[in-house]
Amino acid sequence: MRVVAPLGPGRALAHERLGRHLLEAGRGEDALPELRRAVELMPHAPTTERTQVLATEAQVLMLCHHFASAEARCEDALALARTLGARDIEANLLNTVAASFTYAGHPERGAEAAMQALAIARELGLVREIGRAYVNGSDALDHAGRVQAAIALAREGVEACGELGVDRFFGDCLRGEIAGRLVRSAQWDAAAELLDELLERTPTGISAGNGYGHRAVLHAVRGDVERMEEAVRRGERHVDRSGGSMWLAPLAEARATSELWEGRPEDAAATIDAFLIAVAGAESIVSTIRIYELGVRAASDLALRAVGEARAAEAARARIERLLDRADGLAALLSGSAPIRVRAGRRAAAAEAARTGDSGPAAWGHAAVLWDQAAVLWARCDDGYQVAYARWRRAEALLTAGGDRRAAQESARQAYATALAVRARPLARAIEGLARRGRLDLGAGREPSADSADSAARDGAARTPCARRWPAWS
Repeated sequence: MRVVAPLGPGRALAHERLGRHLLEAGRGEDALPELRRAVELMPHAPTTERTQVLATEAQVLMLCHHFASAEARCEDALALARTLGARDIEANLLNTVAASFTYAGHPERGAEAAMQALAIARELGLVREIGRAYVNGSDALDHAGRVQAAIALAREGVEACGELGVDRFFGDCLRGEIAGRLVRSAQWDAAAELLDELLERTPTGISAGNGYGHRAVLHAVRGDVERMEEAVRRGERHVDRSGGSMWLAPLAEARATSELWEGRPEDAAATIDAFLIAVAGAESIVSTIRIYELGVRAASDLALRAVGEARAAEAARARIERLLDRADGLAALLSGSAPIRVRAGRRAAAAEAARTGDSGPAAWGHAAVLWDQAAVLWARCDDGYQVAYARWRRAEALLTAGGDRRAAQESARQAYATALAVRARPLARAIEGLARRGRLDLGAGREPSADSADSAARDGAARTPCARRWPAWS
């Protein structure tokens, strides 16, 4: 006769602990069934054990981008924690709420909740929650557009985690976050140095995946294809079961970026399609807006290649519409306003789409305005590389429109100075190609070199734009 073990907190907590370990190994989607089972097994009495299980499930749901379910769990568990006076679990839940607020479009509220969690965690000596508060608080500041404040808080967190003995997990996670922000703010040498330091420590799970993802993006924008591919392969091994678009997006971004600069938009489109299939149903536009921008760029390149091939051109334009509609649908799910980085990426995607339609000067003038607006938004995100990219495209649109040559030359010069400073070789070659075609002086004693590869600039050559109305949030 088979003896069935009674239901109770012991079995439930065992499943909860297994789910937590799976999460830390970068296997969030594998953790969810264990945590669902833990909730089922836990008696419904208002106990600290039940509150803890609900809190862990809420955290994993949030990290896998099931935000509505995570918020429901948090609401129930916070009420229990406060009724029971379980302030340690309250700190845990505040950290989860902080991240949920951030990814729902309320990053300032996310930062506030993280600081509340940090205060409780410091008072009670909750090392794990201190680490989480630094991660979630700095992430919230980043998405609020306060990038340098986010870097400063994360650096403070690295120091605190080292003193508390959790440098291997939270310290490494924060190092990866800092490196990603340094990449986006065009501090690429500092980012490379920090990534080398992080990856020499042989991190595991999402810390490793995050580090390799940022390294892959850095190699892609610098044109180092072989090292980009190696970083992507290594990163995929660590996060392929994470279930979170925040961990998978940098790897897809790196590969698609490289494919686009190599003049392979069809491969970039396939990379983006595979990513969007992988994250369907567990995606946050806050993490993936860059993918949509690259997807529209790839589709625009495909449309422009299909001159005289009406069916292929129409298919590419239909792809653009699908990508923009999906991005807009995800943005509509945000309960708050779209973070500044989402708005910048969406405006840039609209500008990319403007390369595929009406060839008249007015349309090109409109495209130049879109690129100028994108550059302003990217500057507010402190994203120097994206600002340079937008300025290059603006110069291209102005020249094609027969507009202000002086403004075009100044825009190209600014973009070129940034590209040279950070050694963004593909972008620099594209700007040189534009300067040769438009007879622009790039300044600083740098005339466009005669042997600069036209192929590197071809995907950015002047094309015909179409106007597309973008939504109010963009």
